[in-house]
Formats: sequence, structure tokens, C-alpha cells
Amino acid sequence: MKQFLKVVRRSLLAVGALFISLGALHAQTLDLTFDMSQLANPDYNTNNVFVTFSGQSLSATLGGTAVTLTGDLTPSSNPLTQSFSMAQIQSAGGFTVSGATSVVAYISYGSDTDFNNAGTTPSPVTEPTRFSTMEFTYNPAGATQGDTTYINSFGGGMNLTTYTDLAETQVQESRSFASGVTNASIFQNLASNTISSGAGYSSVVQTVTPGSGFYSGQSIYNRIVMPTTNINAISTGSNTAYPSFKPYVDQLITNAGGGSVATLGLIAPGADPTVSPAQAYIKTNTGTFNYDLNYNNFQTTISSTGGAYTVTMTGTVTAVMTAGQTPNGSNPATITYTGLTVTVQLANEQALNAFIYGQPTPGNVVTGVTFSQSGAGWTTLTNDFGSASTAFYYRIPNDLTEGLLVGAVGSTQPSGIGGLTIGQLNSAQWFANPQLTYGVAQPGSPFYNSLAEYLWDHSGGTLAGGGTFTDGGLYANSYDDRYASTLIDLYGVYGGQAQPQTAALNVSLIPDGNIAVGAVPEPGTYALIGLGVLLLGAYGVRRKRLQA
Repeated sequence: MKQFLKVVRRSLLAVGALFISLGALHAQTLDLTFDMSQLANPDYNTNNVFVTFSGQSLSATLGGTAVTLTGDLTPSSNPLTQSFSMAQIQSAGGFTVSGATSVVAYISYGSDTDFNNAGTTPSPVTEPTRFSTMEFTYNPAGATQGDTTYINSFGGGMNLTTYTDLAETQVQESRSFASGVTNASIFQNLASNTISSGAGYSSVVQTVTPGSGFYSGQSIYNRIVMPTTNINAISTGSNTAYPSFKPYVDQLITNAGGGSVATLGLIAPGADPTVSPAQAYIKTNTGTFNYDLNYNNFQTTISSTGGAYTVTMTGTVTAVMTAGQTPNGSNPATITYTGLTVTVQLANEQALNAFIYGQPTPGNVVTGVTFSQSGAGWTTLTNDFGSASTAFYYRIPNDLTEGLLVGAVGSTQPSGIGGLTIGQLNSAQWFANPQLTYGVAQPGSPFYNSLAEYLWDHSGGTLAGGGTFTDGGLYANSYDDRYASTLIDLYGVYGGQAQPQTAALNVSLIPDGNIAVGAVPEPGTYALIGLGVLLLGAYGVRRKRLQA
């Protein structure tokens, strides 16, 4: 469900972006290849590692034969395509993709059972086969991006790299784990960040014992189930495997003394709303006009009574007419909607953790979590823009939860921006500065999602326009796309500048290493991790585009 909500949310935003300019359709295709040559696990070969797709729409071929989705992606039924072995994919030279919307690629290790033409997508909690996922949307006239996602579970790492020609001779952009990081080291570190672990498919740390092969008779890692997957279990108190956010939030309440704990904003203070992240929507009640919607001053308070928590976010939304249109009396250049409030009632500590870890929206009901909105501004905004008001209603509380998950909320550490602490920045400024996260924001305090921190710290990549970054190259929280570095562009425009168009995307599985439970990391593993981070270089220039 969480995966579905994320990819559908991105599709809706892509539709919103198309309101600005559809652009010209190009007869371009994307060569999609998969590589497991670095996996180096004797239990796997090109005949027993598979790729299966699920999604809203897919237009692709393999060796000239169409790859067919069995149905549309829905919350209750997520049918998959047939499964393709790595041997089939490599023999055909990869997939040729001409269009894709919210497509998830499942890489299953050792078996295609429950994947090949399955009626529903596999559950990270109950699926016995190890698997990992990446996702992509490819539309040369609109959204074209992919990412590696571990918001549901971790079953194995991968690198995504794009190229400017089918021969794959020129790297254009990549999002990758640092050199030297293995699946074994990731499994071991994620397992150490849970409170409880053990064997069994309901456990956070899942293990299997193969009956044959290199690991026969040994307990080996299958996957780590991330908190977003267990949101309902967390909310009912039946799963306590993840560190609680109660100490963090209680400290915020005490330190704030009834005042605001965070300022939430889609754009930074003083930013030009016409060039800040495009949130284009059509105002249709008195004509057809394009506006950019933004906010930068939602003040957030949190209170607690009898073990229950109340989160209140109050501020304004501003609509700025996009260039090239003529304002009139009914459609001025700027419209401000004031007194908008979003309130979240959390019944107890379990609901608090479900709200933060699971990052639910008002449309995704979770036990003990209740959303409401108030203020005449919402009525006017909805009348003017329809579903756009819902998009902002959804986004505002998730700015807060993402800030809590990375430790930015209430941080007293210096930000290096205007003499302010990290906690004093508005959320748009947090998301424009990925280096101000986790242990940097909360040194000495476990006030963030520690499972996500490890993945964040050990991923990195190369930017399209040059430069590198050494963290945040993948999803570990549902709204990590606010930092933009999770996303890899699949067409030739980056930051508004034309680039050589992308012709190929390669998905490469990283080495397994010794994935036996309790195994001592391979000699030199941690030294290699440090070396890999150094090789990636200092923080490069990051794209500042935000996603909703």
C-alpha cells in the first residue's frame, strides 16, 4: 500500500506538471538492462534471478516481444507481468521502453514463484523469496525518473546508472551505493538498529535456512522489514521492533513551551515562487489559468494530554499566476489563502509512531491517527483549485514527519544558513540541504529513523551536470524525494538545461558478501566502505528540485 501511494502520488504530480507545458513528443526509447555480475553469490546464477514488473502502464519489449501488464495498479490488486530471468534479459540485450507510468521492477533472488504473472504483488512480511525493488516513470513529454526504494524492506542493494548511448560508453548520471558496500554489511547494520529480531516471516529481521547450495543449513539474511510496512502493527502496539519517537516528541513539547516546534514550507523564505519548485495547477472556477501554489510559514505545535498527542499546523497558501497570462478581477496575479489549519490527533504512543514512521496521509486511515482541516481558506482553495487543495493538505503533515525522521525538527545544531539552527530553518531549507540530517542534526541522540540513516549514509552518486554526492541516493523514508537526490532523471533536461538525452538505464546488483546471520564482516569491508565514500569525493552541487 505504501509503495502504491508513493508511485501514484508521483504520477498525479506529473500530471500537474504537464499543465505547464506538454512539450513535443519524441520518438525516443529507453534501453533498460540488468546486471548481476557483481553479486558474486554461488547460490544465484542468471537462470534463478528474475525481474518482474508491476505498474499503472508499461509499453516495452524484450527481444521484439511486448512485455504485458495483466492489469492496472490498484491498492487491492497489483498484478505482475511474467517474470524474466537474467539470462533471458541479457540474451535479448535488455528491454526497450517507450513509456511507463509508476512501474515497479521486482528483482527476486532464487525463484520467480509468487512473482510470475501473480495476481498481487509480494508482501515484504510474508513472501518467502528474497527480493528488492526499483521504480521508474518514463514519458519524454513529462515525468521521466527512476529511483531505488527501500521504504518497505531491504532485500538487496542495487546501483542505477544512466548513459547517453546504447553502447553505454558515457555515464550521464548515477545513483549508487558507495564502492565497497556489500549486502552483508547492510543487513548486519540494519539488524543492529532494530530493538527485537529473530527468525520467521513476521519478524523485522527475516532469515531463511537453505536446504542446498553454498549456504545449505545456515541461517542467512532474507530481508529487513522497514517501519513503513508495519504501520498498522505499530499503531495497534503489536510490533515494538523499532525505536519509539516518544522521547523525541516529548522533548520537543518541553523545549517549545507551547510554541511552534517547526516552520513548514514548500519554498524557502524570500524565494521566487515562480521559479521555486513547480506546483502548477489550473484554476477553473472563473476561467482557465495556471498558478503555482506554495507555502512557507505553516507553524507547528504539538501537545500531549493523558498519553494522547495533538499536532496542529496553521499557515497560508499563496497562488502565483504563471508567466504569459493576463490577470483580471477574478484571477489576480497573486491569491493568498489564510487561516488554513491541519490537525492530527494521535490516540497514544503507538499512533504517534505510526504517524511518524508510516507517514500516512488523510486518505490512508491508520488506527489511532485522525486528520482534520479547518479554516475558511480551505473552502475557498478547494473551490478554486479542486484536488490541488487535497495535494497540499496531504503534503503539510508529511513535511513534518519527514523532518522528524531525519532529526531536523527541533535541532539546535548550527545550519550555516543566516545564523540559524537546523531546527529554525523552514522545511524547504531542510530539504535543500541533505547534509543537515540524522547524526548531524541530532548528535548523540537517537532522534531519527536509525534504519534509514544507515542506508542514507552508505549511498551516493554522480550528478548529471558533474560533481558527486556521498549520501541520500535512495528511498528509506516515504518522502525522501523531498531531497531530490533519490531521483534519477531519464530524459535529457536537468535543472532546465538541455543535456545529451538518456538512451540507457542499467540496474546493477551490488555484491552479497557473506550474508550468513552472525557472520563476521568480510576482511576489509568497513575499510572499503570508508574508501568508497572518499572516492566519491566531497559533496557536489545538488539539484534543488523538490518533489511533493
